[in-house]
Amino acid sequence: MTEKGIRFGPVDRHAVHICVDMQRMFAEDTPWQVRWLRRVLPNVQALVEFRPSRTVFTRFVPALNVKEAGGAWQRYYRGWSQMTQDNLQTELLELVPELAAFMPPARIVDKRVYSPWFAPHLHATLQMEGVGTVIVSGGETEVCVLATVLGAVDHGYRVIVARDALCSSADFDPRCVDGLSAIANLVARATGRPPIFILALATVIVWALTGPLFDYSDTWQLVINTGTTIVTFLMVFLIQNSQNRDSAAIQVKLDELIRASAAKNYFVGIEHLSDMEIDRLREALEKWARASHVVSVVDAKAEQAADRAG
Repeated sequence: MTEKGIRFGPVDRHAVHICVDMQRMFAEDTPWQVRWLRRVLPNVQALVEFRPSRTVFTRFVPALNVKEAGGAWQRYYRGWSQMTQDNLQTELLELVPELAAFMPPARIVDKRVYSPWFAPHLHATLQMEGVGTVIVSGGETEVCVLATVLGAVDHGYRVIVARDALCSSADFDPRCVDGLSAIANLVARATGRPPIFILALATVIVWALTGPLFDYSDTWQLVINTGTTIVTFLMVFLIQNSQNRDSAAIQVKLDELIRASAAKNYFVGIEHLSDMEIDRLREALEKWARASHVVSVVDAKAEQAADRAG
């Protein structure tokens, strides 16, 4: 919770963890099932275990029925009538068992809308406890979690979003990116080695030697043209992926060196500036370097004069 490098300093002891809607109706086989909930549950559980007494669980409580819902919520529940309390098993409103075990000392706040800040006394209670920071986990990211975060910001809290403890019914699977990165790394390493070059050269030689067999036909030429075009096309993306990752890793290392040294911290992240802004920075540094060189020359001449005088 006090991990080095977190923005705006460590998390203070008064911070509260708001765990959003980790309920059975989102974990089990219902129309509202969030399939990623089980995947992030260990991370959410680790956050709760750290300080159970500083955890507030929120529970989304649907309307009793369509008629009981007010305003536009009636239209909403007409589409989800099977999820109203009249048609839903009561136990599905409870927290998943892994988190319910922390009750108490953890607290619970029921809400009838996306945001928990409409629940009575939540903000007032946190203010009485001197809470200035809230850590948010749970689901769904684009609905209830978003409403929780925006409400906390509106109330003036410092908000820390636990990215690896969030879930959504439409989450992007990071394994797709990991798979592409693994393939890109493998290809980038392999293509730079002599055996792969020899294999490519041998392929071209074999193709050239088979020319007389096929009477140098159009089909014979098309084979090499098509093959090399496809390979080149795919290699562009794989190698670019590898280069992008290497550049990002180098930039992170440079940023850490800048942060930990006497260099100016405003140089961290300048790769995101526009070309014009980077040109202005480079010109300023060049002017500084020329001025430093002049000072160094003057100092050197002064030392030489002092030595001769001595």
